[in-house]
Amino acid sequence: MTRRRQDPAQESLFGEQSNEIVPVPKPRGAVTGYGGQPDTVMEVLTEIRDNKYGLVEKTGRVVEVTPDRTCRHSEVEDIILYLQKQRYVEEGEMIPCRHGAIIKPVNRFKLTKAGRNLYNRWASLKGVSA
Repeated sequence: MTRRRQDPAQESLFGEQSNEIVPVPKPRGAVTGYGGQPDTVMEVLTEIRDNKYGLVEKTGRVVEVTPDRTCRHSEVEDIILYLQKQRYVEEGEMIPCRHGAIIKPVNRFKLTKAGRNLYNRWASLKGVSA
C-alpha cells in the first residue's frame, strides 16, 4: 500500500488550523420592539392624543394629518405600528384627507385606555401637562 503525498497547495487552501478556542463576543443587548427612544415615544403619544396621525384605509400606510385635512407619509410609522401591536393605540373615526391630488379615507389613531395610562405615567415623570 502506498501512502498518498499531500499537495503543498492544499494546505494553504484551508489555512493553518489551531486547536485554540476563540471566544465570540456577545452583543451588549438585543434591540427589542421598535428600537427607538422613550422620548420619541412620548412625543408620538402626545401627537396621537392630539389627532395628528391616521391610517390610510386602502394602503395601510401611516400618515400625518394636518388641521386642514391634508396628509403625508409619516416618519414615525414603525413606532405607531408597534404601539398599535401592543394595544396602546387603535383606529378611530374615519375622515377624508387630501393626499396629493387624491382624497383618501383615513382612520385617525386614538389612544386606548392602556395608552392613556402609559401617557399619564410618562407625562408625570417628565412634568408634561396632560
